[in-house]
Amino acid sequence: MKTSKKLLSILLAVLLLASCMVTAFAASGTEGDLTWNYNETTKTLTISGTGDMPDYDSSDPAWYTYNSDTDSTDYLFEIKNLVIENGVTSIGDWAFYECSALTSVTIPSSVTSIGIGAFEKCTALKSVTIPDSVTNIGSQAFNECSALTSVTIPSSVTIIDHSTFAFCTALTSVTIPDSVTSIDDSAFLSCTALKSVTIPSSVTSIGANAFYNCSALTSVTIPDSVTSFGKWAFHSCSALTEVNYTGSEEQWSNIRNIKNAFPNGVTINYNYVAAPQNVTVTVIADEGGTVSGGGTYTYGEPVTVTATPNPGYRFDLWYESGARLSGDPSYTFEACDIELRATFLWVGNDETDPGTTDPGTPENACPWCGQVHEGFFQGIIGFFHRIFAAIFGAKY
Repeated sequence: MKTSKKLLSILLAVLLLASCMVTAFAASGTEGDLTWNYNETTKTLTISGTGDMPDYDSSDPAWYTYNSDTDSTDYLFEIKNLVIENGVTSIGDWAFYECSALTSVTIPSSVTSIGIGAFEKCTALKSVTIPDSVTNIGSQAFNECSALTSVTIPSSVTIIDHSTFAFCTALTSVTIPDSVTSIDDSAFLSCTALKSVTIPSSVTSIGANAFYNCSALTSVTIPDSVTSFGKWAFHSCSALTEVNYTGSEEQWSNIRNIKNAFPNGVTINYNYVAAPQNVTVTVIADEGGTVSGGGTYTYGEPVTVTATPNPGYRFDLWYESGARLSGDPSYTFEACDIELRATFLWVGNDETDPGTTDPGTPENACPWCGQVHEGFFQGIIGFFHRIFAAIFGAKY
């Protein structure tokens, strides 16, 4: 009896331990229409389902589980990997605020918006890929992501909102697409590692303090499309000594708030023209020949590509993305990023002259006209042609 009780006690202890292990290694729940699952072993939070993620203006997400024993939101400071699965359409306001251990984020192409402060103070996050499906990035979305070194803003975004990348002190480069029309207040405030930035010609306004205290910034190009600056837009950029402006001196003087936008003593290079960019010309040969002339060129310079047929072949056409370009084996054009394909036609064996190849007469050709008569009516014509050939002599 004692032995049975002892075995029962051991069994209950094992079950209790197993229960604790399950609790320790996984947690899950629902938030609106979405399901979340946190794996404590891999420190991975996975969010799945279809629809928008809730906003968290006045409450914390369920994955910010409060632990009364440690008086802390344990998961908040543990999450290293975030996987948002396809079907989720938005990232809610403040959804991952202060996830300070977060290093990896997967955002699917189903997401169209990133909410206010969604990743603010994710201080271990080094890079993030924002898909082209995203059209709106909320203010402060990546504010104080102090480990973030680079970011590419998709061409679907039109506004860089207030403080979106402020205090990203490790950010060294940023690509602003030509879809952006406005860079709002404090967008890149105190990005102290940012060395250069090119503003695309789509931008018409740059807000107050937009690049304030970007102390490593040495070069900036401003297009003549910009009509207004906010106060101190580039102030306290202590390494900035010159600005490249694509417009005239008169256009520059007419920009609103221009006097307060830059540090004193900065040189303005008017009518600036960017240095020619390098482009790649790729040439591909189909079966039957070789090609030459591909490589890296300066945009706009003359380039000649040449197609040479192998014995028994002749050159056919140059194609680009399925479109016919030229029937000349040596094709000249202005350099740009392009992939060209040369096609060749088989014309005979090695001894055959490609220009005079005679395909020969089919075995079943009509002896009178040399054509093949197929079908009922053609058969009748062929019958009479054979009679003519018998009377007057075959021509083929």
